[in-house]
Amino acid sequence: MMKHLISLSLMLICAVFSVQAQHKVIVDSKVSGTGNREYAEILRSKVMSTFSKVGFVRIMDSNTTTNEEADYSLSLHLDEILDLGKRSDTDFKYRYKAPFVVKIIKLSDNSVKATQTFNTEGYSDDSMRDAILSSLDKSMPKVLKFVNEKLPIEGELIDITEAKGNKAQSVYISLGSQIGITKGQELEVKAKAMIAGKPYLKSLGKIKVQEVEGEEGSRCKVTDGHEKILKEYNDNPDNIVVVTMKGWGIGDWWKTN
Repeated sequence: MMKHLISLSLMLICAVFSVQAQHKVIVDSKVSGTGNREYAEILRSKVMSTFSKVGFVRIMDSNTTTNEEADYSLSLHLDEILDLGKRSDTDFKYRYKAPFVVKIIKLSDNSVKATQTFNTEGYSDDSMRDAILSSLDKSMPKVLKFVNEKLPIEGELIDITEAKGNKAQSVYISLGSQIGITKGQELEVKAKAMIAGKPYLKSLGKIKVQEVEGEEGSRCKVTDGHEKILKEYNDNPDNIVVVTMKGWGIGDWWKTN
């Protein structure tokens, strides 16, 4: 009973004080470039659909939303479709690439956070169109990984729930199911610091999720940095942030080379 009450209290604290938030990402209404306009619209539609399936971003449509409501924008540029031709008599009849560029823009200062080109081969025995759509489809997991890695989410370390001596053993954090946190997932614990007058996050250790206890809370086991985490929590608790790691929250379906 007591354990249940403690869990409920921690969940309520997370709901009130959590800094967790999905990144609000708006997709530009127009796809630039010299590529075919039909495929440009298909590209935009596929990007919108892909990100609607994951929790770490709240995808927004610039046709219905203004930039003032978003944190970042995705700018898309489609290049000319490339006909790769058949490599042999036994090869697919149609082989194409639909190269495109994704640019992440931070809207608070209009700075470019990251840019990457995607150039995946698609193929089909049925039609040129199917091969081009195959190229775009095969690029989507890579786009997802790119944005996932460039836009990690920070949460709070709400409480040290167990400690032995000078070592933290388990903690409660403000990240939960709302952004796709899952049992067994690893996260980094960092502390806000300054170097040469510039802010940065110094590493304290790592934790692993033992139980997701709601949209905005999870219990975690400390796997590395036990002493550093406890010391920082005792000295400067407000400086601690919990940061998602690369590849988190995108599910097995999206794991691709």
